[in-house]
Amino acid sequence: MTQVEETVEGTLNIHWENYGDPNATPKYALLFSRYKNPRDGAQQPKWVIGDNALKSYLIKDLNFTSEDTRDLIEQIKEKQYAKIQNVMMPAQFLGDYEPKISN
Repeated sequence: MTQVEETVEGTLNIHWENYGDPNATPKYALLFSRYKNPRDGAQQPKWVIGDNALKSYLIKDLNFTSEDTRDLIEQIKEKQYAKIQNVMMPAQFLGDYEPKISN
């Protein structure tokens, strides 16, 4: 019996936060907005540091193709952001985008 991975559909926005510093390692803020039962209030970004880390996350964790990932990174380098609709986010990663409550 094959186990089916639970996913949630939504939009993934990727922003290149430090694009103004060409010598810095790229710092990306990823924001996921689910389509059903959206969260109220401010979104919690998932921070990814470096192009290789972004590629790895998109390919290994979110199942993007290498070609799509390359195209997205090119778009981000040109426009400082990418908006990807209809992303099927594995449920195990949703916590990365939830607000963190500190005591």
